[in-house]
Amino acid sequence: SWRNLGNTTGLNLTERRQEILDALSQLGIASHKDIQKLVGQADGHLHNRLQDLVTADIVQRIKQGGRVLYSLVDTPVIDVTTCNPDQEQEDE
Repeated sequence: SWRNLGNTTGLNLTERRQEILDALSQLGIASHKDIQKLVGQADGHLHNRLQDLVTADIVQRIKQGGRVLYSLVDTPVIDVTTCNPDQEQEDE
C-alpha cells in the first residue's frame, strides 16, 4: 500500500523500500532480522535500504543495549532496558 510520507528529501520510494515501511508498520519496532523475515530481501540490500530510510528521516534507528532496532519515525519508543513490569505504581 503506497502512501504519502511527506518530505522524503528526494528519496525514491521504491517498491522494495515500501515493503520495509509496510513491515515496520505491521511490526512496530523490529530488528533487522525480523524485518528480513517478513520482506524476504537480501541482507545487504535490506541494510542499505534501511540506511537510506534512516537518512531520509522516515525510519529511526534505536540502540537498546547491544541491539539495534528500527521503527517508523512516528512510532513511540520505550526503552525496554529500563522498564520494570513487576514494579507497581503507588497511589497518590
